[in-house]
Amino acid sequence: MKKYLTPKLGIHGLENLDAAILAALATESTLLLIGPHGSAKTLLARRVAETLGCSFRHYNTSLLNYDDLVGYPMPDQENRTLNFIQTPGTIWNAEFILFDEISRARPEIQNKVFPIVHEHRVQGIELQHLSHCWAAMNPPSDGEDAHDAIYFGSWSLDAALADRFRFILRVPGFDELQEKEREEILLNGDGKKGRPALKTWIGSVRKKLNAADETDRRWAVRYLSAMVPLLEKAELPISGRRARYLFENILALQAAERVLGERSELGDVALRAVFAGLPHSASGKTVEHGKILLAHKQAVLDAGAGSDSIISKIRRIKDPVKRAEVALREKPDRPLQTQIFSDAFASLSLVERYAWVHRVFPRISEGAHVGAAVLEMMAEVESKIHDGAHAEFSESMHNNGKRWKFWQDLSESIARFEEGGDITAEHVAVARCA
Repeated sequence: MKKYLTPKLGIHGLENLDAAILAALATESTLLLIGPHGSAKTLLARRVAETLGCSFRHYNTSLLNYDDLVGYPMPDQENRTLNFIQTPGTIWNAEFILFDEISRARPEIQNKVFPIVHEHRVQGIELQHLSHCWAAMNPPSDGEDAHDAIYFGSWSLDAALADRFRFILRVPGFDELQEKEREEILLNGDGKKGRPALKTWIGSVRKKLNAADETDRRWAVRYLSAMVPLLEKAELPISGRRARYLFENILALQAAERVLGERSELGDVALRAVFAGLPHSASGKTVEHGKILLAHKQAVLDAGAGSDSIISKIRRIKDPVKRAEVALREKPDRPLQTQIFSDAFASLSLVERYAWVHRVFPRISEGAHVGAAVLEMMAEVESKIHDGAHAEFSESMHNNGKRWKFWQDLSESIARFEEGGDITAEHVAVARCA
């Protein structure tokens, strides 16, 4: 039987976030909520803290002073140590905190918040009671999405700070909810519908995590080994820390979904973990779901092939030209080989492209399984090389002239594809086009 978390808390339209929220709570992970104003981000954190019975602190980070966090410094009578006079709002005994409006905080306050999010420490002192550190923000107004510009004053988070949140969840606005969900909000507001057995669920998630199948763990490693370079290709590079977070999130999300009564394939869980774990939107970068979906599909195929497969080995090579060389030798299937040669062709400058095509085209045309479109594209370049090399051509120049320097640069740029440095057919063809 399927269980629900947010509807029980009186929050509607966020059921798709239930498993990620539960996974974050079970692993005591940092969590960032990004959504429009009035989308119940603060209410969600407060209701979760109440349900867990946690000591809760809600800080409006845009108005926050450091004294609000730590209290007022007071030296002892001998001026040897510094104590803090605490108030009911200081952070020292908090178990659950929410840094609201974190994208509107002054840079110096974000710097003070950074070690709290990252290490649960203030001035090097451990916050021994703190278990759950969440934050919330509107979409950044300086991001790539023009629609987000309405949130003036909500700035992109520093990339390092954004990277410290293990879960980054997008909260939908009222206009994005289903008609039934909007009606529920209008008719019943945010009244609670019971009390979810949250502590019991958290315990169950932790048990499942401790008993995680080694096969699933190995699959997640292969999946991310394939996914990371694909994300980089999609202009969504991630850090080593983020890769580790995604690995942990896949397993935690799978455990949470099972506790909530869902039985999903691990590949589907991995996709949801990636969407819930990429920090780029907090830093103002548009995350195109289509690109992630394409990368995910390829990563699932690679993960199924195994880490020692030819496909996995080829994809781990970053340099497109070197990847093409290995593909010529290992001969993967036609779609992959077509993609590899297309990527290599697109990555090169005009001069490099002519040199590379001239060198590899004979082998490709003879035996490689490459799609007709890529083969035709390369054949056109080779044809221009042939025409340029065999046509009558002469040029006079001075050794201090502009064209002399062009020929020298041309020769140097081609060198990494040729054993010698002499002028060759592709030099002539490029020179005639210059």
